[in-house]
Amino acid sequence: MRWALVKVSLAVTAMVVVAFAVPLGLVIREMARDRAFAGAEREAAAVAPALSITTDREQLERVVASAGSDTGMA
Repeated sequence: MRWALVKVSLAVTAMVVVAFAVPLGLVIREMARDRAFAGAEREAAAVAPALSITTDREQLERVVASAGSDTGMA
């Protein structure tokens, strides 16, 4: 009888852990995706004015390098 209660307790505990862990993992993945897109949008917004002003390759390379220098882009 005790062994059956131990099995049931372990099964219920495992189900509760899975019930919390799976949605938590999905939320964390979604948050990471949103952060990545937001960072990319910020970097693109920093480069856009230079793209509209000049077509000089050297200047554009400097702008891209400076826009992503704090986040590891370029």
